[in-house]
Parts: sequence; structure tokens; C-alpha cells
Amino acid sequence: KELDKLIEGLNLGDRVYFSGAIRGPAKYLLMKNSKVYIQMSWSEGFGNTVYEAMSQGSVGIVSRATALSEIVKDGTNGFTLSPTDYTQIASTINYILDKRNKKYIEKMKLNNKLFAGYRTWNYVAMEFEQLLLKK
Repeated sequence: KELDKLIEGLNLGDRVYFSGAIRGPAKYLLMKNSKVYIQMSWSEGFGNTVYEAMSQGSVGIVSRATALSEIVKDGTNGFTLSPTDYTQIASTINYILDKRNKKYIEKMKLNNKLFAGYRTWNYVAMEFEQLLLKK
């Protein structure tokens, strides 16, 4: 209710929509067609949804206060920001949407598809096993 009041007060009702949980093919369709994926958590162990968004070619903005910065490298395959720096978050969204940066952002999207595309559960398990065998 508090967010609804804020949205109404800022006259953003035509631009903000709370969908609730989205599952299955609809989730991937939304990710594939999104301009940006944002996850500003304070704590996150493993960013499964970040990988999912990357596999669909989405550019992520994630919290640098979490382990997500191990997946998203700032300026390379997305952006890592402080979850409380709203000005920088807005500025980064504008940067991604700015047509002057389209070539760079398109390259980032392609890299994300390649990066996340082959990181299946089997691949991650194999990497983890190799890490354990080294010790």
C-alpha cells in the first residue's frame, strides 16, 4: 500500500506495474524483452534469477552488497551498485536506455547470453567438483 501511494503521488501509475510471481515461459519472455534487470538485495547467496536474466540477454543492475557482484562484473556484463544509491541506479538505467550506448549495451547482452547459456547445473557441478579435487 505504501508503494502504491508513492506511485500515485509521483503520477507513475501508467509506468509501474506490480505483477506478482511470474513462472514458466512467461518469465523468460519478460526477461528476454526487458531493457534491464534490477536486483538490489541486501543479501543474496546465489543469483539464480540473475543467471536466468543473463541467459535471455538482459543487462543486470545488481547490488554490490551481495555475492551477485561475483556474477555481474561492473561495466563488463552489467552494473554493480550500492542498493541505497538511488541516484546512481537511476543514472545507470538511463545509461542503458540511452541510444548513444546501444552498441556497447548490445555487446553486453550478447556476452551475457554466451556467459549464462552454458552455465547449466551440470556445468556448475562439474566446476565445483574440480575445485574440490584441487584441494
